[in-house]
Amino acid sequence: MKSLLLTTAVVLALSACSEKTEPAAPAAGAPAAPAAVAPVFTKADVTRPASLPAELAAVTTCSFDRLNGNEHGLSNNIADKTKVSLNGWSADIKATVAPGPVFVELDGPVKLYAAAQRGLKRPDVAGAHNNPVLQDAGWEANIDMSAAVPGEYKVNILEVNGTAATTCNPNSILVIAG
Repeated sequence: MKSLLLTTAVVLALSACSEKTEPAAPAAGAPAAPAAVAPVFTKADVTRPASLPAELAAVTTCSFDRLNGNEHGLSNNIADKTKVSLNGWSADIKATVAPGPVFVELDGPVKLYAAAQRGLKRPDVAGAHNNPVLQDAGWEANIDMSAAVPGEYKVNILEVNGTAATTCNPNSILVIAG
């Protein structure tokens, strides 16, 4: 009997020290974790968004950081123009309120516009500009450019701040092959 107790104790001790962990089962009645949601790709439009004022002030406080999840260069070839994801940040560094709506403007053989999701966390931007309001300066645009004609498109980031708006050129080109 002592041998059985000793063996059981050793097995329990070793299993407690194991690095293998099993995910905990949700408690009865607890909601399951949400499944990952695939991004929705919004079709780029040649119509200028109505919320953009006629005049845009040029600024240099923006960045286009990633294209389809990867860092990009100055000129970027698009293989699948139905699924183009861009992200970065845009900010009025003098602002005392969170940045407003953001649009990506693609200026090429035709001018295309796409709304970006706004408010993504960017503590690096807030820290670099010593302005906690800029914590939410990040943006992401998932764009379906299937209607775009082949050619080079200059990327511009447009930000609406109340009745004013800015345009920022992060010096990037998207190239759609013919």
